[in-house]
Amino acid sequence: MKIKRDESRCYAAVITKDGQWQKGEEYFLEDYTETLIYNEQGKLIDACYGEEYHFLFTYDSHGNCLSSHLYDPEDEALTDCWEEKQYRYNDLQQKVECITYENGKWKETVTFEYDAHGNNISQLTRTADYQYLFQLEYDAKGRCIDNRYTNITTGEKIFHHSTEFHNDTEKVDTSFSESGKPFMFTITRFDEKGNVIYVAHQDIGDPEPYSITETTFDEHNNEIFERISNKEGEVYTRKYTYRYDAHGNWIEKRIEYSKRYTNLIVERNIQYANGLTS
Repeated sequence: MKIKRDESRCYAAVITKDGQWQKGEEYFLEDYTETLIYNEQGKLIDACYGEEYHFLFTYDSHGNCLSSHLYDPEDEALTDCWEEKQYRYNDLQQKVECITYENGKWKETVTFEYDAHGNNISQLTRTADYQYLFQLEYDAKGRCIDNRYTNITTGEKIFHHSTEFHNDTEKVDTSFSESGKPFMFTITRFDEKGNVIYVAHQDIGDPEPYSITETTFDEHNNEIFERISNKEGEVYTRKYTYRYDAHGNWIEKRIEYSKRYTNLIVERNIQYANGLTS
């Protein structure tokens, strides 16, 4: 069922001695405090994240995003646009250009190119001072296996990554230095639904990863447990518990941290296109 309005509010959580959760003061965290409004086609047209960002979006008849505008959330009159992006598409409905303005002044233009299979193979960014080229390569399955970013004005190689897929549930990303020498790699594993369940970062030559993140998901594909460890032996965990509405969307999320952080309660109110609310 299509969502018309999706609003979340975040609160500090107080856990009593008998294990009961109670709401404390409201936290305006952009990751958990948001108001999202959708049009009849299910496209996001208005998004406010915490006290930091307020975006407005417009679309064409094909559902392609034509523009985005970023405002201060406190600017209710929408008189001061921080950043504006304008998009252009070809006859295949592929994005071919993005022009960015900051405070009303042109910042950059990005042009996109595609191969015969519809894969984006290059992004050329032009600013007042430099030009940057982002190049991508794909395998026969349409998976990106190589990407590199270069300042073509100066010749500086900013980054280069390659990806090797061992199967549908594991890939290895390798990072290269400007001289072309590999210096670190990342192992990513997925479950059968495509959720990322394991990420390990390791420097070339080291016997073990310097960071490992393991994640578990529920039947709704929502994260319920995360374990982060490092080679110094430190371990941090986050536990998520949810309450769902009749449509399978969560309407309350509790986040319990193992150390250092304030536990959180996130309440979510959903208004569906048919007028029902969660």
